[in-house]
Amino acid sequence: MDAGTGGVDIDCLGATGDLSLDTAGGDIEIGVNAAAGDINVGTNATARTITVGNTTGATGLALKAGSGKVAVTGDMTVSGDSTLGDANSDQTTINGAMKLSIFNGSDATDQSTLRSYCTSSTAFDYGRTDAECVAQPSMQWNGQVLYVRQAYTGESGSQSGSAANAFFNNDDKWYFCESGSWYPSPFNT
Repeated sequence: MDAGTGGVDIDCLGATGDLSLDTAGGDIEIGVNAAAGDINVGTNATARTITVGNTTGATGLALKAGSGKVAVTGDMTVSGDSTLGDANSDQTTINGAMKLSIFNGSDATDQSTLRSYCTSSTAFDYGRTDAECVAQPSMQWNGQVLYVRQAYTGESGSQSGSAANAFFNNDDKWYFCESGSWYPSPFNT
């Protein structure tokens, strides 16, 4: 299919089935020539869900931008682990308030998460090896910070700060992880 200055319009307005664009194995390319025209997807003022990608196996989604940046309008929810920046020299700017999770020591789900912060034994690229984390499980969280609304005293064998068998045992506290131990902030006594 080729067109001159008149363009090509594929209109399925009168159809009730799907419009599929697929290939038996090659790439599907849209906007790969050197023309400077914009590419619009789902821009009609109609409420709909626009899905890109899937969660199967090693599926990836790469968003790239030059000096024009990536612009997100509206609320955004990100599920799973997220990394902002890929080097210490990268900067993350937040305009407005930043809301962090608040953990409740009486909530079973939060208890499980808090427990993992002191008992997990796998390094997460925070400059520690798996062996170091096995020896001192919370070492992997060095430099991290979290807020505990309601205390959780944990279990025997857990460690927080210099107090053996103590967990996140202070209400309404920021906790900081340094040298493999969690310490409550001194600001609210």
